[in-house]
Amino acid sequence: MDKLISIIMSTFNETNEELRCSIESILNQTYNNFELLIVDDNPNNSELANCLSGITDSRVRIIY
Repeated sequence: MDKLISIIMSTFNETNEELRCSIESILNQTYNNFELLIVDDNPNNSELANCLSGITDSRVRIIY
């Protein structure tokens, strides 16, 4: 059994495109036994929060 890997990503003022590209890059890796923890370091950025709320992959967890 493959070991679970935790990936931590911090966000602050990235554009939606930068954020999407980064997340897609991680989700498309060949190793699949991972969790992606995304820390939203800018709760006042509603555009960023909207982008994060659209993520449906069960391996992703958002921390506000």
